[in-house]
Amino acid sequence: MSFSNNRYDPETLALFKCVFEEAWCELQQKATDGLLESEDIAVIRGKLALHIWIAAEDGVRDPEQLKRRALSSIR
Repeated sequence: MSFSNNRYDPETLALFKCVFEEAWCELQQKATDGLLESEDIAVIRGKLALHIWIAAEDGVRDPEQLKRRALSSIR
């Protein structure tokens, strides 16, 4: 997922990307319970990115809070 927008500086965009990757890795580790079906991967990744973006638009910059909000959209 690419987070690109002229409203955010490169460091903030890098933060979003890092949070996204950490959230995705966490979900993959929990895939053994059947959460990640192959046809749902793109949808799940899209939801993670969207919810990170929504939290960022709300002004959230704390990585743990961004990740928590994104993961809560999946669980």
